Amino acid sequence: MGPSQGENDGVWRNGVMTRDSAGAGLSYRNGRAGASNGYNRSMDTKRILSIGQCGADHAGIRWFVTSNFDNVEVDPAATEIEAFAALGKTSYDLVLVNRVLDRDHSQGLNIIRRLKGDERHANLPVMLVSNYPDARAKAELEGALPGFGKADLDDETLGKLRAALER
Repeated sequence: MGPSQGENDGVWRNGVMTRDSAGAGLSYRNGRAGASNGYNRSMDTKRILSIGQCGADHAGIRWFVTSNFDNVEVDPAATEIEAFAALGKTSYDLVLVNRVLDRDHSQGLNIIRRLKGDERHANLPVMLVSNYPDARAKAELEGALPGFGKADLDDETLGKLRAALER
């Protein structure tokens, strides 16, 4: 799709595609589909909590997300304690959990179990970040959405993130 109207009947403005002036439909940045919930995206920011990534990996994930989605912020939490403190203060739309937390080497799967077992967070979309498909499959058995690997920041991952943010 180029800078003309396509299958979504959107309008291109400065490299960003919007569906209509009411903000409904998909929002694009740099020609890629972004999240949308049918409301004015300029007034509503989606928030992602990224748990256990090292600084470089957090920066890479944050860049990937903010380069492809309008109005999405990615907050880091180094440990389980920091993560649950953040969840107690801020409403998040998605949680990304590293397979092994960088700071203390604890298992991300345990955080997913704790989130899914807590009625306050049970419905919160969660994804495991791991380059190992078997680890991502175990996380799905615990209630996580299909996750992605840090080496796989591509269109497939973009689709997974979009689906999670549209929930």
